[in-house]
Amino acid sequence: MRACFCKDVPRLMPRSANTPAASSSHDWPVRIVGLLVFLAGVGLLVWVFVMANRLFHAPAPPLPAAPSPNAANPGPSPFLAIGAGFSDLLRRLLLLLLMSVAGSVIASKGIQLYFAARPLAAGSGAPSEATPAVPDPVAPRPATKP
Repeated sequence: MRACFCKDVPRLMPRSANTPAASSSHDWPVRIVGLLVFLAGVGLLVWVFVMANRLFHAPAPPLPAAPSPNAANPGPSPFLAIGAGFSDLLRRLLLLLLMSVAGSVIASKGIQLYFAARPLAAGSGAPSEATPAVPDPVAPRPATKP
């Protein structure tokens, strides 16, 4: 068994201004900001779903007319028009994917901020002054009866 030679490390967690009991009166602005960030993320996700619905219910673009073989200047190839339409569709789908990921991340960060500012309830595992932060491996243990 290895001995711990860390004598400079404090064994007990001192109460400070950062503990939930000391800061519970000033955490409501942070919770409100967290809730607003969450709602902004959800709003962005709703907007992405509305845009995707519009994109999927939009009528298909008309097919380009085939050039007449007698024309001296046939104009652009119909394949270029089809390729341009496909690239525009692909660009819109990628933007929707990017916006949905961004909305999810923003909503997740809002929830994390909200719950990080929430005070712990009494008896829910909040550290107390007598709870050791790191157990002492060399401390004598009470003898157990066989």
